[in-house]
Amino acid sequence: MPAGINGVVGLVKDYKVWLAKHTPDDKRIVEEIENLLQEWLIEQDSDRKVNIELLLETIERLENVKDDPLIKFFDDKTFKLSNFKGDGSLSGGLKQHTIKILSIYRIS
Repeated sequence: MPAGINGVVGLVKDYKVWLAKHTPDDKRIVEEIENLLQEWLIEQDSDRKVNIELLLETIERLENVKDDPLIKFFDDKTFKLSNFKGDGSLSGGLKQHTIKILSIYRIS
């Protein structure tokens, strides 16, 4: 990487420096989001650091959370449909059944 050009992780630091000069309250919010994302990455057994892409995507999702239907499926971090399968996994069987039904009825 050329000198003076930060990677996606370094851009988080640059972003926080800019926020500190222009909107200190927003900097504190971004730091809190960054800390929670870093905790999440650790829980995922990832050795990654929070990068600018993950940070900005998360901020956008948080700003639009009321428009996300997934919020209805969780209650205080608990998956409301977890009683369907022990591990909370739904996608494998449901997707396969849907594809089969759609192919049988040729629904498009």
